[in-house]
Amino acid sequence: MGLQITHICDQGRLAMNLEDAKKAFRSQPKSEVYFAEAQFGYDKIHPQIKTLLLGARVLEVGAGSGILLSTLASEFPGLNFTGLEPMGDGFQYEDTFHKLINEFPNAHLHPTGYEAMPDTQKFDLIYLVNVFEHLPDWQDFLKFVRTILSPTGTCIVLCPNYSFPYEPHFQIPIVFTKKITHALLGKTIKKFEKTNDCAGLWKSLNFVKLSKVKHRARMLNLNVGLNKTILREMVSRLDSDPVFAKRQGVLRTPIFILKKTGLMSFLFTSKITERFIPYMHLSFSHSSPNP
Repeated sequence: MGLQITHICDQGRLAMNLEDAKKAFRSQPKSEVYFAEAQFGYDKIHPQIKTLLLGARVLEVGAGSGILLSTLASEFPGLNFTGLEPMGDGFQYEDTFHKLINEFPNAHLHPTGYEAMPDTQKFDLIYLVNVFEHLPDWQDFLKFVRTILSPTGTCIVLCPNYSFPYEPHFQIPIVFTKKITHALLGKTIKKFEKTNDCAGLWKSLNFVKLSKVKHRARMLNLNVGLNKTILREMVSRLDSDPVFAKRQGVLRTPIFILKKTGLMSFLFTSKITERFIPYMHLSFSHSSPNP
C-alpha cells in the first residue's frame, strides 16, 4: 500500500513538473509550432493508446521536442514508453521535456535512431508523427517494424504523401522530382533554411509516396490501412488552427476552390484520387499472427 501511495505521489509530482515545463517552454522560439504539432499527434495517437492493456510497450520514433511523449507518459502511468530522438539534420530542440521524460518511471528517451534499437524488444504500439518523411531509408524502417512489432501490435505513421505535388515544410510546389525542384527553387529553399535555422532540412526529406509504401508493405507481409478522414480533418484544421494555416498558406486557395465547386467531396471519397492524398495516416500490422 505504501509503495502504491508513493507511486501515486510521484506521478502527481511529475504531472505538476510537466505543467511547469510547458509554461517555461512557451517562451522558447517556435514553441507555438511545437505545441500545435504535439496536439495534432496526441489527437491521432490517443485513441489507439486508450485501447492498450496495462503493461503494454509503446515506442515513439522521432520524439522531437518530447512534448507528446511526456504528455502520454504522464496520462498513462500503466504503460511503458520509449522514445527515440537522434536530432537529425534540420532539427534543434530545447531539452526541457527530454530531461523530464527520463524522470518518469514508465518512460525513457534515447538520443539514437531506430537502427540502434535491439531487435529482441517487442512493442504493442509504434508511432511516428511527421517523421517518416525524414527517414534516410524508410523501406529499411518497415523491416524494423516487422521485426519489433508484437504479433497483435500496430504501427501508426503520419506524414506527407509526395505523390501530391506540394512540399509542406517549405510550402513550395514539387516540380516532377526532388532534384528538379531544388534546381528550380534552390534559392527559396536556402533562404527558408537560413531564416528558420533549419539547415539540412531539405536534404533530410525522402519524398516518400503512398503507392510505394503500400507495395513495400505487401512485400514484407504487412497489412497497411489508410485512414482517409485525415484529409477532412486537415481541411478543417486550416480554419481552426492559425499556426497550421499559416504554414500551409499556399494550399488555402486551391482548397477554397475545391470547396466552392463541390469537388472536395469527390476528393474525399474517390478511389481514383486516393494515391494523391496530400497527407497519410497509415496503420501497419502483421498479416499473420506470428511474424
